[in-house]
Amino acid sequence: MERAFDRFREAALKFGYEAQPEQLGFSHSIYVAETDEKAWEEYEAHYRRFNQLFWMPNHMKFPPGYVSEKAMQAIVSKISTSHEKTLQEAFEAGLVTVGSPETVRQRLEELHKRLGFGILNAHLHKGNMPHWKAMKNLDLFGRKVLPHIQKLGNPNEPGQTNGGS
Repeated sequence: MERAFDRFREAALKFGYEAQPEQLGFSHSIYVAETDEKAWEEYEAHYRRFNQLFWMPNHMKFPPGYVSEKAMQAIVSKISTSHEKTLQEAFEAGLVTVGSPETVRQRLEELHKRLGFGILNAHLHKGNMPHWKAMKNLDLFGRKVLPHIQKLGNPNEPGQTNGGS
């Protein structure tokens, strides 16, 4: 993930400016429950089901002309087996965040520090997740995580840095 953010920053420098955090968006799957154990238990089946149902061959994700041939080769080498990752492997790779409100807060703070994004596109529903579970996730994220992470990257908040720049 860092490589994509770094490449964007390098491209911005080539065009004569320094990329700011608000120009860097991070799309991320998140599931929050009362405890880490409960979050993993409640989310894992939906993660697996989503990967089974929505997997498609790479040539369908990136039709001819969508990206250059060189870019396509790089993409395919990285994602060709992404649908086969277990939830644990996806978590370790930084592709998903699952846990208690405190765990999720800490993880998002760590990812923010590493990547320096200013925009978080939080995916709070996955696959066949029932409505009640999606609403619970949204509620816990909104009440117990969001108030803390909204301050990330705000240099006017005590103890905060400007997105790892």
